[in-house]
Amino acid sequence: VVLAYLYLSGGRREPAVDLTRRALALDPLCPDAHLLEGLVAREEGRHEESQAAFRRALYLEPASALARYHLGQVYAVCGQRRKAEREFSEAIRLLEAGAAASPLSVAYPAEALHHACRLAWEKCREARRA
Repeated sequence: VVLAYLYLSGGRREPAVDLTRRALALDPLCPDAHLLEGLVAREEGRHEESQAAFRRALYLEPASALARYHLGQVYAVCGQRRKAEREFSEAIRLLEAGAAASPLSVAYPAEALHHACRLAWEKCREARRA
């Protein structure tokens, strides 16, 4: 899963997709594989599929601040600001409570994710008030 993320981060979508599919075939209950599936779908502009994948990741790992952050990002892009705010707020709460790290946390240190969530939450609030 981490290797798939590294490929995706490096702009190598095909090997990332292949590894993500393999991970899901080996373990369909792996929340990080669903998270990666959501990241790929988001990059390709398939927002509904992205939301569904992030929700599956959260179903399997409700305390995933990373999945909540990414789901919030997709909601924000789709204009669903209240839902986005809720996800960012919950991610912040989880991070402040010391939510368990996932293998992908290497790429998303808790402090950086907390900061990103806070900024995204504030941006959604401001946009909703405007």
